[in-house]
Amino acid sequence: MLRVSSLVFILGALCSYLPLFTGNTYFSMVSFAVGITISLFIWYVLAINRDGHYKELLKSGIFEEPGMERKGLLLKRRAVPYVIAYTFSFTALQLSSMGAMKILMENAYVLSENTDTARLMEILGKEYTIYSAIFLVSLLLTAFLFYKLIDIIYNDEVKMQLLLAEKRRIPPIVPGTISVWTVVLFTMVSYGIFSWYFRYRLMMVQVLYNRFREKVEELEGKTLEKRSIREKELVQAVENAERIREKYTSTLGKFPTGDERKEIIASLFRDLGNVSRKDAGDILNTLLEKTLLTESEYKKLIKLLF
Repeated sequence: MLRVSSLVFILGALCSYLPLFTGNTYFSMVSFAVGITISLFIWYVLAINRDGHYKELLKSGIFEEPGMERKGLLLKRRAVPYVIAYTFSFTALQLSSMGAMKILMENAYVLSENTDTARLMEILGKEYTIYSAIFLVSLLLTAFLFYKLIDIIYNDEVKMQLLLAEKRRIPPIVPGTISVWTVVLFTMVSYGIFSWYFRYRLMMVQVLYNRFREKVEELEGKTLEKRSIREKELVQAVENAERIREKYTSTLGKFPTGDERKEIIASLFRDLGNVSRKDAGDILNTLLEKTLLTESEYKKLIKLLF
């Protein structure tokens, strides 16, 4: 899971809006270029995190469960190609607007002296028309891709969190999806400032949820490990009890009396001390039922063990 520092967000936002408050053309261009680069970089990181989360879910096999195939298909779309397309459209939008503005500034005096539309277009030339057409197309495409990025990166992230909450009881950080049009509207009204806040919030959601999920998985792993150890201990205990039962079923029948039998009884007592009280009682009951132990031997061992 990649993370972008909050300082990078602040730097990117400052560089994007500083040109509005400075008269130095060179500084404005450099600052604006840095702001755009950081902005696009943040989109790439968010998209990579989103696609990485989907790959983890795919690898876990959650989409192979009954009733999950359709949800898996809906989340299959990748965010990175949309960011790449957004990069080209946004760059074309900025360059075409700068080109058109440059032509307007160069012909500002002439334009102020003319009011005829046909004459104005003739003065501006074909280059301005091309820039304007590119600007209009890239503006519509950028707006569409911005909408898709929010839907894919944010809403899909929420859907994946809700999916894990349903299947693995990992609670989501956010309660539900967001209205994409609301984000677009606030971004337009705030002249893009809301977009910086929204992406920072989304980054925090991705990072915090990933940490939370890793912690839950770590605890689940420890629980499974303890359960596995316990199961192995139970299996070993059953095997030990069965081994003791078979061993003394064989040896006690061979020595009904004498010193050898006393040694076998002493060995039986030691071995029964290594198993649970329940298993020890079951073994003694089995040996008594098969008349391999006398009543007195049985009662003596019961008294010593319990």
